Amino acid sequence: ILDYAISKVTISDIPPKNRDMIYFRLGDIKAKSLDYKGAIEFYNQVSQNSPYYPQALYGKGLVYLSANQPDPAIRTFQQMRALYDKAPITDTNKVIATLSLARAFYQKQD
Repeated sequence: ILDYAISKVTISDIPPKNRDMIYFRLGDIKAKSLDYKGAIEFYNQVSQNSPYYPQALYGKGLVYLSANQPDPAIRTFQQMRALYDKAPITDTNKVIATLSLARAFYQKQD
């Protein structure tokens, strides 16, 4: 129900401080419906200073992999990994970024 409600929202009606969450959720909705181009467009609109930005990078990377485009997925997961360069090796987001990068290289057969 939440996905349906979010998909019917007019983004200009949302306060600017909440738009990143809407862009992220709309990206997820598009990805679930296999609209890869639409998903990437929404993920790209999440600002870099948003708490949703790492999740948007992860979602975008997964979309690229689903679309069998490992090269842009690799670049996207590298961006995500760079956000956590100084984090400890056990940081959950750093681990997710690293494993996702490995998955992308595997899919590329590299």
